[in-house]
Amino acid sequence: MSHNTILAVVCLSICLSVCLGSSSHISIKMNQSINSLLQHYPISDDDRYNGKPVFSKDLLGSKMESVSPLSLSQDWGKRVFMVSVLEAYEKLLGQMLSEPPLNSSAQNCSDGRAGTGPLAHSLCFVLRAVRDLRRHHYRSLEPDRNKLLGGLQAVQKIQEDIKRRVVWSKALWELQWLYQEASSLVEKRAQRRRRRRQAQRVKNPQRG
Repeated sequence: MSHNTILAVVCLSICLSVCLGSSSHISIKMNQSINSLLQHYPISDDDRYNGKPVFSKDLLGSKMESVSPLSLSQDWGKRVFMVSVLEAYEKLLGQMLSEPPLNSSAQNCSDGRAGTGPLAHSLCFVLRAVRDLRRHHYRSLEPDRNKLLGGLQAVQKIQEDIKRRVVWSKALWELQWLYQEASSLVEKRAQRRRRRRQAQRVKNPQRG
């Protein structure tokens, strides 16, 4: 493992500990799996910090909030964009599984035939986590995706560059905060629903 890779992993771990704190939606195993993959797919600091992220944080900022219909929550645009982000990660991880030394597939992860080594284990664990998050919490938003075509250029770009090793490593580096953001959006939506139900009960108390 190169010195640059070790430094990058350490810096990311420290950043996650400080920035995410106890409310982090990144499990220890997920964090360890991503860090293991970063060590397996090292890139230079010049490539990692070249100012060209695979997914820009700006796309989850005010730009996405501005496209949310007034009748929906301000997170609607972010959540719709996240559908395509999670799908892109599924394809990217599947591509990584198909390349040497594994020469496997995403389907083999489900069947337990992707391999027994640490690389296969880490890729399959991360793939399942991303896939489950999308299927359980974002599938209902898939029909709305076409409303944000202008904001999906980054997703289209990753489809074009999916076989580039630099894209793999940078996307893995960004996955930690993206997964955190996707999970946080799910939690915020659940909290809003709970508040609405509580307000409804206060407004219309049951009569004995």
